[in-house]
Amino acid sequence: MDRMGNLRPEAAGIAALIAGWLAGALPASAQAAGQATICPGPWDRDAGIRAVYADGSRNDFVADPQGMIRLTEPEAAAEGRMGFVALSRLGLYDVEIAALGAGGDADPDRRLVTVYSEPAETLPEPVEGESWTGAMTTVWPDGSNETATAVYVFGRLGSATFGSCRYDVIPVRASFIPWPETAAPGPASALELMARDPASTDWVAQEFLYFPTLALAVLTVTQEAGVARLKRRELASLERLAP
Repeated sequence: MDRMGNLRPEAAGIAALIAGWLAGALPASAQAAGQATICPGPWDRDAGIRAVYADGSRNDFVADPQGMIRLTEPEAAAEGRMGFVALSRLGLYDVEIAALGAGGDADPDRRLVTVYSEPAETLPEPVEGESWTGAMTTVWPDGSNETATAVYVFGRLGSATFGSCRYDVIPVRASFIPWPETAAPGPASALELMARDPASTDWVAQEFLYFPTLALAVLTVTQEAGVARLKRRELASLERLAP
């Protein structure tokens, strides 16, 4: 399961991250073709919006009464993906994530909680050309925890078509760098270590397409330290969950 695997994180040198990402264009996956007879809009958030990938897998996004998004992905055993449910700010900042049990409910014994360096409800909505850097601490089911530096870089506002639906989109790159085990750990030391010796950290990077009108982001790429092959997920369409 991509998102759960990402919770032991890392990133790439912050200057290179921001300069390189802001200079880039929208990922090719943003131009994926699909069929959608009724285009989801912000009014569909309460009933739910489904992101369908080219391989047939899907993510369901439903607005939570507390202002978060409840994100669910069914198990896909053939692709090696475990089903999960997450509580997330905008689909970008996960605050809870749990594996789905046999009955389709969240398994409390396989649940992670993430605490950020500022309240989750204040974590920024993507704005073209801006970025956010902070700390995130993941608490594991056994009570252990790990802190990392999180770097979110918001790219250029553009547009993408999925089937007959066209949306404004902002590409987002999120990178996560575990704090080094030194006498003075922290965001700065993590970034310095990453810039000095990228191979020494177990960094993880993710790419999203953020839809401003829907106020949600869809994961499209995962990259892990030491793994040459990117995990790409081509977004094919967005659908309304309500009939």
